[in-house]
Amino acid sequence: MSTQQGGSEMSGAGASSIEQPADVDAATVQQLVERVEQLEQDRDSLKETVEEQQSRIDDLEAERDGLQQRVSQLEAERDGLQQRVSQLEAERDGLQQRVSQLETELDEQPEIELRGNSGGIEALWIAGMPLGKTVENVDRRQKKLTKVITGTSRSAVDFNEITSQYDALVEGLGEARAMREKYLTDKQEFKSEFANLRRQLRHVSEETDVELLNAIPGDDKVAKVVKDGVASVIDGRVNASHERAEKLLHNLDEWATVRRDDQRTYATYTSATAKDKLETARSESLQTTQVKRTFEKIASWAESSPRFCRVDKNKQGRWRIRIGVSVGEGR
Repeated sequence: MSTQQGGSEMSGAGASSIEQPADVDAATVQQLVERVEQLEQDRDSLKETVEEQQSRIDDLEAERDGLQQRVSQLEAERDGLQQRVSQLEAERDGLQQRVSQLETELDEQPEIELRGNSGGIEALWIAGMPLGKTVENVDRRQKKLTKVITGTSRSAVDFNEITSQYDALVEGLGEARAMREKYLTDKQEFKSEFANLRRQLRHVSEETDVELLNAIPGDDKVAKVVKDGVASVIDGRVNASHERAEKLLHNLDEWATVRRDDQRTYATYTSATAKDKLETARSESLQTTQVKRTFEKIASWAESSPRFCRVDKNKQGRWRIRIGVSVGEGR
């Protein structure tokens, strides 16, 4: 209390020693005091706001650091996923290539069908051929041959002893087998010699810089097939597609439709006509894709000759082949 009284006395003394300006009244002083107090309150409020904002900034910075860490993790995951995508794409390309190979192999495999409702072996067709019926025919012929040779039914014949009973027949079969083996041996030797000759020709071509053509100028494989057969233009094995192409060429006059335009005279097969004629002539069932491959085979033979040949679709969307009747007319 003494301190307060002392302060009061000092304040009174100071007040008495300092003269108030004549133009400053008590109301103005009071307003200034209130203004100072208000400013102090505003300062305290702003200080609290600054502290709150600072706390919020600290929180946001911590959240930012966490997000940056998460972004780094996601980027690492993205890089890993991109690498995995590249691996999967490489695997996909490999699988697509394998699928293409299998589809090619499947196209080359003979088509197997069971026709009719009998369920027996006679219903079996392979590559458009009645294999089941062929087996039945062979079985009947074997029974008949056994009857002719032995005089009894096949079921009563002991085939383990038949060789000793029919020595002459067995010797004849042995000779036939030897002839067949000699033929196969000679054929293999011919193929080896032919391959060697081709290698020598290729070597001469490389040394002399002379191009080897698939056919000599003026050579017409289409005409050669008609004249000498399909084996005359095929290096390897003759397959069913080659035989169908040969059949179509042999029957151009009877099966195909002959037309004439401003440039050439040509025979036309549509896929439907060729399919019908081949199925009847060869006792087989064909798909349109098989007929198209046959058309393409003929076109490949005509590539090295001046003969016009084209495989395309007509206005009805069906595959067709147009073959020049005369060699040398506009391609």
